[in-house]
Amino acid sequence: MRLVKHIAKTRKREIVTQRVSGFQKNCNTGFERPGFWEAHHIDCVSSVGKRRGDYPKSPPDLADYIEACLWVTPWDINAAHNLIGLPLNRQYRDSDGESPVDLPSHQVDHNTRDGFTDEVSKYLKENVWCSLTAKKKVHDVDIAKLKEELRSASIEFRGRLESRGTRKGGTKLCWRSRHDEGFARKWYYPFSMGKTPSHRSPGVAYSLLDSIFKKIKLPF
Repeated sequence: MRLVKHIAKTRKREIVTQRVSGFQKNCNTGFERPGFWEAHHIDCVSSVGKRRGDYPKSPPDLADYIEACLWVTPWDINAAHNLIGLPLNRQYRDSDGESPVDLPSHQVDHNTRDGFTDEVSKYLKENVWCSLTAKKKVHDVDIAKLKEELRSASIEFRGRLESRGTRKGGTKLCWRSRHDEGFARKWYYPFSMGKTPSHRSPGVAYSLLDSIFKKIKLPF
């Protein structure tokens, strides 16, 4: 009998790796405003969900061993330690960049190529999934190890998100200066969840629009 099937039949599943209804109520850090925010899973649901594809290919029974250990690992992807409230783009537009202070947007470089989710997937592969070796039975030490490593990943990436929100002087400065020539290639940094932010246009400055409208003479 495969180890993972044996565990499934003899012990209760402890780990939770999918979103559950109402998980947002567990989020007690970061930013929150109805309609202008989202609760972000720091160890991303998709990164954890695709773990089998990231497992080492050798030894061949390692994947089953990791899955069996995870089955009885008491860790919840929807727990407060793995959630942070992040603003949407509209929040910064609505507050004219005033609120929140130094938090990236949940809509910028989240699921893009080499964005935040890819970064988490790579980290989990290198620091969590590849940290175990196959054994004939599940060891409590490996269960504890997996729980601690998953929590450590949450701590690591929470820190990265909070640090990224301060880049180039932070969100307030960069929003206020986004139309300045000196900020053309850096204003968007603190709004990005990614390690290497994608270039973004600041849009048209209101002062320029006002100037254009004043020059337009409409017939009566």
